[in-house]
Amino acid sequence: MKITSITGVSKSPELNVTKSIGSLILASSLEVSELTTEKISIYIERANGSNVILANKILLKDFVLASTYGSEAVQSDSDYNFIALCEIANEGSIFLQEKESIKITLEDLVSAETYDLYGVEEPENTNELYFFEQKTVGSEEFNKKVDVAGNDLAIMTKDSTIDDVSYHFVNGQVVKYLPFELQTLSRDIDPIQAISPTGTVIQSLSDRLCLPLVAVHAIEINKSQGQIINFLVRTLKTV
Repeated sequence: MKITSITGVSKSPELNVTKSIGSLILASSLEVSELTTEKISIYIERANGSNVILANKILLKDFVLASTYGSEAVQSDSDYNFIALCEIANEGSIFLQEKESIKITLEDLVSAETYDLYGVEEPENTNELYFFEQKTVGSEEFNKKVDVAGNDLAIMTKDSTIDDVSYHFVNGQVVKYLPFELQTLSRDIDPIQAISPTGTVIQSLSDRLCLPLVAVHAIEINKSQGQIINFLVRTLKTV
């Protein structure tokens, strides 16, 4: 079902979805590589007041990459320069009781562009939901260890200020990688990130690294000053 079409504004109203859905389809006049400041927020408004926040003002580009890594490629066609199927629940639609709904907001949009949003219903309901959280390494920081325990994937800013990234595994081992090595390992798992409107295969975006986090409890970044490094981490929880 189509939820909305947004153009001419920098922020959408709070969109209210009363049907159970398991995925969002995001489609835009922009290519996925052209997404910059756009952010998305998603939460479930529960009847008892205990709302469940799935994403709070996270970068739309990172949300799309996290949702499509290792499975679907970002698509395009004659109407849209990017189309992304983004799961927010695992193998089913989010279970909603009476008077409950899913709330979605898009902000920091480019008003001259178009952003369309669709909701995909599934034949079964589930309480296994994907949660997305933003983590940051400050521009003035040289070294930072980021806790990623329980997460299965991270989307990290790729920048020349990053010297190396160490994975701290749950078995106690620490392995150091160069950004190029991480990019190569990531592409080996998912060799096609997107298909451009011209039909060109895009292996990965030049400004992002997609990092699988199997058996990893922390990531340690060594960098020089001058650039903020953002992480989007994803986890699957039953709520």
